[in-house]
Amino acid sequence: MTSTVLLCSGGLDSTAVAHMIRPSVVLFVDHGQNALNAERRASQSAAHDVGASFDEQRVHLRAVQLGETAGGTALPDSPTPEWFPFRNQLLITVAAIVAASAGAQRIAIGITADDRIRHLDGSAEFVENIGRLVKRQERGMEVVAPAIDLEATELIERSGIDERSARMSFSCHRADLACGRCSSCVKRAAALDAVYRRGQPST
Repeated sequence: MTSTVLLCSGGLDSTAVAHMIRPSVVLFVDHGQNALNAERRASQSAAHDVGASFDEQRVHLRAVQLGETAGGTALPDSPTPEWFPFRNQLLITVAAIVAASAGAQRIAIGITADDRIRHLDGSAEFVENIGRLVKRQERGMEVVAPAIDLEATELIERSGIDERSARMSFSCHRADLACGRCSSCVKRAAALDAVYRRGQPST
């Protein structure tokens, strides 16, 4: 079986992807984000639930980060308040280094259909291009986005994640205690309510 490193933020999307693909390694990157501790705990929980190894790497960019994810100032033409240009490119590069050292052949990222609409680095074109670069440089290593065509509710349902594990996820741009108001908090709450309110079985 091809071994996979999943880049995980501890959010609902990457947690559900962990349950969907059962990676060999769940990778969490400390890059100085506001919600570091909560994201780390959620990522550790996801790794435990799917029987994956947990790896954490520290690559601090606090001094240069933009957008509300790091408490920074958004650029005037930012498409969303949390936008941090080139962040996904950086995180995938870190994941590629970890995958190479672990002998893994695949890097998975938790991009969903919503990300594809909101962010250029959440698009199929971005995944294809970064994947081509990684594959060319590192002996055929793949970059995959298993949920890129799925809305959050579809991802939850298809992943087989149980309600307890889904609610252990954490999605907030602003702090370790969820604010309930940022776009990530709102998206997570809406997806959980939509799925579990209508009786999605807890397995």
